[in-house]
Amino acid sequence: DTFRPRIAKFALENGVAIVNDESGVFSEEMASLVKEYNANWIFMHTGNKTSSEVAVYENGVVENVLGFFKSMKEQALNFGIDENKLCFDYGIGFGKTREDDLTLLKNTDVFSEFKPLLVGVSNKRVVGQATGREVDERVFGTISAESVSVFLGADVIRTHNVKACV
Repeated sequence: DTFRPRIAKFALENGVAIVNDESGVFSEEMASLVKEYNANWIFMHTGNKTSSEVAVYENGVVENVLGFFKSMKEQALNFGIDENKLCFDYGIGFGKTREDDLTLLKNTDVFSEFKPLLVGVSNKRVVGQATGREVDERVFGTISAESVSVFLGADVIRTHNVKACV
């Protein structure tokens, strides 16, 4: 996980094969590294905000994320990056209200043209709000949210408790 190209470069030089880019923007510097190392690149939507900030999505969060995915994919392909090296994450908990997070989860199938689709909901605040549980008590809520995501088309689950998720 990084948004800094220098960190990604260090990781790639040391055998990492996937850059989980949490920047929420297209960076030519990051694109150059991904291309040079033939790495996989995960784009995460943030609404240009951090995990403690909330963006306002005038056309709704789903439309905003769809536009972001389309733009990122187009820019990456124009940069010469292989489409099979791209992965898309709608960024649960980053720049979103818990209602935005729930809207994205229940609309996972809308993102079916963007493959693989990664969902990272494990132990997040949205699970805590929905279940009333603290972080260390969110395993069942997490599994429920992950299961719904897979049922609706998620290809990759980013989880903390692999055994329980499996």
